[in-house]
Amino acid sequence: MGINKLVFNGKVYLSPQYAEEMRLRQSNGDQSLFDLKEVFKIYWATGFHPDFGQDSHFAKPQEIRSLGIRKSHVRQDSYSVGFGWTSTKEAWDLWSLGTSKVKPASNSYLIYSVTENRDAIITTFLDDGAHGKCDQTEYMEGVISLTYTLFQKLKQKPMPIQEHQFLFDDKWLIGPANEDEAS
Repeated sequence: MGINKLVFNGKVYLSPQYAEEMRLRQSNGDQSLFDLKEVFKIYWATGFHPDFGQDSHFAKPQEIRSLGIRKSHVRQDSYSVGFGWTSTKEAWDLWSLGTSKVKPASNSYLIYSVTENRDAIITTFLDDGAHGKCDQTEYMEGVISLTYTLFQKLKQKPMPIQEHQFLFDDKWLIGPANEDEAS
């Protein structure tokens, strides 16, 4: 019996920095960045994964908006109420069960940019202290500089920020993908 799933168009690329850190951690027995990349692929293809909550583009500095740079809140092993109810274990649990429409938050971001073809380029992962780190001008200038390099390397252009509200719109659907389940 087949399952009918909707799948969105778009590849997932890794920045050389993310790929290198992932390989380094793997050589030390830590699969976390590899696993994060894999669950992001599911999120990007389907529009949902229980480990990804709020997802939005950066608003400042102004230049970042022209590069389609986004952040997706990632579920952490520890929770706090420092960012309100949405950052609690309860909020993440309800979200993962599909019983809440409120997207949860965390202090952990996966930072990525979006191309005009709806490809995602994973830049970096901030596993803690993401809010504070992204408030630092110098850090964000580094993200901007890296993103320019990545777009140039891939010979792609960023998706205009006004199009980001349609990232999971029907216009990006590949169509139903039938997957057979083992009986």
